[in-house]
Amino acid sequence: MIRPFRPQGGVTLIELLVVLAIGAIIAAAMASLFAQSSTTREQVNRTSQRIENGRFALDAIAEDIRLAGYYGDLWPVGNLGYNTDITGNANPCASTLADIQAQWAWSVGPPSSATVPVPVIGLEGHGATITLPTGCSAILPNLKTGTDLIALRRASTLAVAPSSLSGTGAVALQVSTQTNLCPAEPSGLMVHSNPANLTLHRADPSCGQTALARPLVTHIYYVATCNNCSGGGDGIPTLKLAEMVNGAFAVRSIAPGIDHLHLEYGVDTDGDGAVDEYRVPTNHNTKLDDVAGREWFDVVSVKAYVLARDLESTTGFTDSQNHTLGTKTVAAYGDSIKRSVSTTTVRLVNMAGRRES
Repeated sequence: MIRPFRPQGGVTLIELLVVLAIGAIIAAAMASLFAQSSTTREQVNRTSQRIENGRFALDAIAEDIRLAGYYGDLWPVGNLGYNTDITGNANPCASTLADIQAQWAWSVGPPSSATVPVPVIGLEGHGATITLPTGCSAILPNLKTGTDLIALRRASTLAVAPSSLSGTGAVALQVSTQTNLCPAEPSGLMVHSNPANLTLHRADPSCGQTALARPLVTHIYYVATCNNCSGGGDGIPTLKLAEMVNGAFAVRSIAPGIDHLHLEYGVDTDGDGAVDEYRVPTNHNTKLDDVAGREWFDVVSVKAYVLARDLESTTGFTDSQNHTLGTKTVAAYGDSIKRSVSTTTVRLVNMAGRRES
């Protein structure tokens, strides 16, 4: 039996071209959406990293500021003074035993008559240069000109037996706590790196227990021109920390992408522990403000500003706006890197608290 002819089903050339055109439009739209989503995600990641780096940099500085001026059993009040000449006795870059001992002055009797280094010192970056105290250039490599730096000093929060310092080179503070209960010590405090010289005692029924010692801590925060500075450097400005470790300074990176650091200092003018005004150093040495005569030991608070940047450039973007960091304005960089400002205000607990009491 012969079946009748039936035409086969299919599409015409025109129908095929229409389908292909619609498919191409949908594919292009999906590709554009994917590209836009990828770009947006990348920008969000960059922004998050930039903000995180800025906040981390501030948190690191703030934690140290809160501890500045801590000296364990030593209570710097009354007639205890502070060495504030940062080009001499209070140079924050001192690392040798002799230089550190020169910053402290004490005599026979209670430690309340001692003189100690001021716990916070800041250097303002003016223009393209900054005048550094003796020895600072060597321990602050790749310092970015025009940015500020801050030096913070204290004793370690961990007290140790003097014998544990043997061979480390660490300079430690030892304070006598038995001068009122037992025969007077040769002095109320001792600053030394040799355990044989750390022989003061603490209060106990027999007056025979050696007082614990606290290694002295100096931290200097500054902005370097590079994160990895080997060879010609990677060109990524970075907040770095120069830390005195066992009698020598070592430098490590804290947060990459920090373009600028600016600091303002809250001054207590009437001795009640509260901030009366904020100031910045007007020169690179001696006092916080020579005109007003405000010394560094009057500082009870610090405002810190950081200008953080992306680690990579953004196509089609130009940094054309000035950046305001408190009382300081940083001119637009004119490049294709995005930047943002973060700030925090930190109280110097030890300095302000002592004034309140």
